[in-house]
Amino acid sequence: MLLRRKIIYKISKMKKIFFFIIFFLSQINIFACSCRFSSFAKDYLNSDIVAIASVKNVYANNYSERTYKIDLEFQKVYKGKPEIKTYIVSGLIGEVYMMASCEIPFSKGGKYLVFFEKDENTISLCSSIYNLDGINYNQNKSNIESIFKFLDTNKFDNNEFINYFERTKLDKNSFPKKNSLSKIKNFSPSNFFAVYKIFVDSEQNVISVEPISKFGDKDENINEIIQHKLIIPDDDRKTDNNIYYLILTYKPENKKSKYFDNETISSSLY
Repeated sequence: MLLRRKIIYKISKMKKIFFFIIFFLSQINIFACSCRFSSFAKDYLNSDIVAIASVKNVYANNYSERTYKIDLEFQKVYKGKPEIKTYIVSGLIGEVYMMASCEIPFSKGGKYLVFFEKDENTISLCSSIYNLDGINYNQNKSNIESIFKFLDTNKFDNNEFINYFERTKLDKNSFPKKNSLSKIKNFSPSNFFAVYKIFVDSEQNVISVEPISKFGDKDENINEIIQHKLIIPDDDRKTDNNIYYLILTYKPENKKSKYFDNETISSSLY
């Protein structure tokens, strides 16, 4: 189980593992895949196409270019109008080096939540894609769609939505423990997600937090944790920017999990 959790894949819940391993490899001078992962909210706002798609066909390997092609069938479109059906995927079928070359595996019948630019026709580990296999998407479908609707109907000073990161202690296996938000006890929110406006100083330190939409429970506690624990990720930092936005989601199915990539409250969709 633990070994499977170390596999790097473009799933929101796995991003922290990716950053941890990439950091480790960088310290020993080994070349590794390097991606700039945005928050799902920023992906949504900046993408031309947002949809649920399944892999209809998988074509033979192109060994000279280390790629293969897949056909996507778009089942539910949240944004835009998909025109491209066939995509070039980085890697070879059955031989994928995700950490070394940003390659990614696909299989026929696989289901994904995809965020594409209009003319984007190549897919790699760095693409904004969430694997829905093994995830009960239908159970959370209305909640996810309510976030997309919120992003469509509200205006923001900028599209600088960030992921939630904080400094956490390591467990006995040298993996980060769960974040402070997930340690909140007796949490019974009336809303699936909450949105915050984050104000930072010139050093990118949080100075205040303004709730835009609340969970409806433990809101003051959550505000305090964000203000004292949130770290603006390096990939998101803008020296000329003093306002960011943060969406947190509640995932009660992760309550019993001890793994840090299964947070109860986090900035991931799943």
